[in-house]
Amino acid sequence: MLWTLVGASSLAACGRLGFDGTELDTAIDAAETDGGSPMLVLPDGLQINATCGGGTQKTLPITNGGTATLVISGVSFDAPGFAIETALPLAISPGAQVDIVISAPAPVIGTDVPGTTKSAVATFTTNAGNGTLDITTKIFGANFEVHDGTGVPFDPVFTTSSATCPPARGIRLVNTGNESATVMIGPLTTFSVGGFTMATVDAGSSTGHPVNVLTSGACSGADLLTYKLPPNTCSAPISFSLTFSINSTICNCS
Repeated sequence: MLWTLVGASSLAACGRLGFDGTELDTAIDAAETDGGSPMLVLPDGLQINATCGGGTQKTLPITNGGTATLVISGVSFDAPGFAIETALPLAISPGAQVDIVISAPAPVIGTDVPGTTKSAVATFTTNAGNGTLDITTKIFGANFEVHDGTGVPFDPVFTTSSATCPPARGIRLVNTGNESATVMIGPLTTFSVGGFTMATVDAGSSTGHPVNVLTSGACSGADLLTYKLPPNTCSAPISFSLTFSINSTICNCS
């Protein structure tokens, strides 16, 4: 359902105070010769879907429901990061509809969580008076939590006080977001990940694999386990500095 706002009968009541530029003067002159009254018609609200790593813009239809030219001279927002991408001033003929583009703040990787929302109120300054519009932005993307498979944080330090190889440890990536994501692993030299190379993890599901020490001779070493996440991932990059230490002089683990 649309709501309307009816302004003054002519631009003479608005005047040109505070306005600069020939474009606005031309629009005002056109509106003053129309006769009748402009009317700003806005939708009930606007929802912008903001995907991590993606665009955050959406078009907004604006209608002049009056009988004189409607001039939009400015749009302001009561929250940071929101903006209008369409050049102003904008003149709309009686009965016409024009689409403008509104942008929302981009999701902050590692901070914004899928499913949460941000909001703002946009105020439109026109020759028909001011009008307001409620804007809601919903965050979309994948979001990963990492643990050992039982909810305990993964421990990247593999150490034994004996000459035996450290036991394998499980690691699980849980997608708590609202979009799927394909996860890959970078190459390893002194550890293995049970043949895992890539997996697509749907929203609400998880993937896991064992982590083993891989050595032939050396009894200590280090490696970097890095998960390559797609652009639509809202969570921070995931990597672990793996180390191992075995109480022996010659070690063979696989």
